[in-house]
Formats: sequence, structure tokens, C-alpha cells
Amino acid sequence: MRYDFHPEALEEYREAALWYAEREPTLALQFIGSVENAIKRVVDAPTRWRVIDEDIRRCLTRVFPYAILYQIIDEARLLSNDEKRKLRQALDAELDMQKRHDQAQARQSNNGVDDAIRERRLEWLKAHREEYAGQYVALAGDVLVGHGRTIREAHDQAKEKGVENPFLVRLTSESEVLFAGW
Repeated sequence: MRYDFHPEALEEYREAALWYAEREPTLALQFIGSVENAIKRVVDAPTRWRVIDEDIRRCLTRVFPYAILYQIIDEARLLSNDEKRKLRQALDAELDMQKRHDQAQARQSNNGVDDAIRERRLEWLKAHREEYAGQYVALAGDVLVGHGRTIREAHDQAKEKGVENPFLVRLTSESEVLFAGW
């Protein structure tokens, strides 16, 4: 099954992810995972959730106070079972091909970071954890290119130094207790 975001929904999703990232990067990742999980549940069983308005259905995300609002395109419902099976096979084959392509690209680029750089970055983070506790840091490899109270502040400093896509993370003190949930 194919899905598309309404432009306003995509913007709301992006803004919510950024809001969580400014508070705690791991929360942003959990939020994105929660939304992706809800989308997967919708794709796996689109008629499972009840209609809330005309042909609009709603699937709630887990943990976060968001919902996926969606509609099923009627043309797909009108297909015969045999046509639906052929469509499913074609879409699955296309998805498998795309997945293999994405995996090959990921192996090839490795996000531009090799294991040696990743290891040096981790060592830098361990060595400077207490020094920058409670702040966001921006790294280019294992070199500090920005830091600040907000992720935006750290990112802006990196951009001023010519680094467009730094590694951004919030450092916590070893003694700081992290909490997430209701």
C-alpha cells in the first residue's frame, strides 16, 4: 500500500520532531519511531481503524499524543480479488527492489562516516561529557564545531564554521537521570 503525507501534515510532523529534538534527541527518535509504527499498522491493516468523519480514519500513535488521519482510496476497493493479489505482488516486488537499492546505497555511503571516525567521535563524547553536560554539541568527525543550550544554537555555530551537516547530540552528566513518559 502506498501512502502520501498531506503537505500540512508533513509540516506538523517535522515541527513536532524538531520540538522533541530540542528537548531531548532520543525523544525525537522515539517520536519518529512511534509515527512510523502507526503508519506501518495502517498499511498492514487499513480497515482496522474506525471512520471518524466521512471516509477519514484515525490510528493513534503509541506513547505520544498524535494520530494518523488517513483515507483509503476507493479505486483499490473496486478491484477483484485476483487484481488485488496481482497489485499486491507488484507492489511487494517494487518495495523489495527499492529496499535492496536503499541497503546497497547505505552500505556504499555508510552515511559518510566510517568506523574509525565513529569510534573517535565516541571517544570525544566520553572525554568531554561532563565539560558540556546539559548542552548540545556539534561535531565534524571528532572535532567540536559548535555547542549551546539548544540544538539550533549548536547547529548555527557549525554552519558559521562551514559545516552544513554536523553530528548533533545533547550531552548529559553521568549523574543525570533521564525520564520520558506520562
